[in-house]
Amino acid sequence: VELRALSQRRDEVATEERRELAREIHEQLGQELTAVRLTLGLARVRAAEAPPGTRASLDELDHLLQRTGETMRRIMGRLRPEALLKLGLAGALEATVEEAASRAGLQGRFERAPADADVTDARAEALLAITTEALTNVARHARATTVVVRLEVDGGAVRLRVADDGVGLPGGRAPATSVGMIGVRERAAALGGSARWSRTEPGGGTTLDVALPAPSDDAEAPR
Repeated sequence: VELRALSQRRDEVATEERRELAREIHEQLGQELTAVRLTLGLARVRAAEAPPGTRASLDELDHLLQRTGETMRRIMGRLRPEALLKLGLAGALEATVEEAASRAGLQGRFERAPADADVTDARAEALLAITTEALTNVARHARATTVVVRLEVDGGAVRLRVADDGVGLPGGRAPATSVGMIGVRERAAALGGSARWSRTEPGGGTTLDVALPAPSDDAEAPR
């Protein structure tokens, strides 16, 4: 129990550190990029009569700043998924399923039980990352037509299921050396939970079941 509480506390601290870093990137680097773009805009106006080569260089600099801004937003998204902040875990999962299914040409469906089930603590980021990894595996390897993601919350305990109707796993088991699957197991284990793959019934395919226990009082206590 103490090790589980320590592991959960470690994840909470890491989550808060990522949020602080994302906030600093947004507030500091974002402001500086905006200032540079404003200055560049003035320079382009003043360079209206400059040689074509000068104007082309300023245009290229503008494109570079745009790409830098996109990179910054992508890094921020990895540090602090905006969907979680805006939608909660259930909403973020639903949006992720819709996006992944559309990109892969699948029929995707998100379910939650009870209807208002959600998770708002530090486990949410891990569950979103697990779902994203599972959907990526389905798109790359399963040759599926349908994928269903289900979130169940019961007294603080959480169960996440990702089921597809694809070709299934070789031998019916998850490969021990799969990097993505190892990452899923480690994320679940770090929160005192488990991840298990099995054959989807009926019709074949693969089901990933992730079970996380309710946070202990020790893990939730402030430090």
